[in-house]
Amino acid sequence: MRDMRAESPNPHLVSMRLAASVDDVSPELLEAYVEMFQKIEHRKIGSALKQSIQQGLWSPTSATEYMQRFIAFASETGAPS
Repeated sequence: MRDMRAESPNPHLVSMRLAASVDDVSPELLEAYVEMFQKIEHRKIGSALKQSIQQGLWSPTSATEYMQRFIAFASETGAPS
C-alpha cells in the first residue's frame, strides 16, 4: 500500500505558486472573484478550498485556476451573486 502523503504537494509551495501567479490573473476574473468573495456565504467556499490545499487534496497550478474553481463552486450555491 502506498503512502499517499508522500505524493501530496507541499501546501507552502502551492501557496507560493499561487502568490507568484497573481499578476497573471485577468482583470475580469479578479473582479468576479472579489465580487463573489465579498458575500459571506461564499467565504466558506474559500475556506474549504484552502483546507483542501492544506490537506494535500488539491494543488492548483496558478491563482487563475484557484479563482476559477472558487467562482465555479460559488456559482453552484444558488446564492445571489
